[in-house]
Amino acid sequence: MLDDILQRITAGPTLAYAILILALILAPKIAEALRLPAMVGLVLAGMALGPHGTGALASKEIALSSIGEFGLLYLMFSAGLELDLELFMKMRFLVALAAHEETTFHQREKRVAGPVVTGRSLKPHPA
Repeated sequence: MLDDILQRITAGPTLAYAILILALILAPKIAEALRLPAMVGLVLAGMALGPHGTGALASKEIALSSIGEFGLLYLMFSAGLELDLELFMKMRFLVALAAHEETTFHQREKRVAGPVVTGRSLKPHPA
């Protein structure tokens, strides 16, 4: 009887879901006990249990990539809630300048480092 129950739990995605639910419940509480934000606990639990950590969650059985994308959306939503719009509007010139510099830096990085990494020439090919 007990062997049958253990086999049913470990055979399918049931164990992976149980680990996931426990992580979702316990990680924020442990993080808050360590005086860290709950989101940090969730991110660390995801890193530890995910495919690049211990691999405790069977990624194919429980659609782990979809859960990870949902976690990313939740993180972005939480960050958006923390945004102070009054401070953002006071510093809008600095924010716009930083966004512009970030974008142009990555464009320059692609144009210069991309050909070097791929082994292609910086000069355009003759037509």
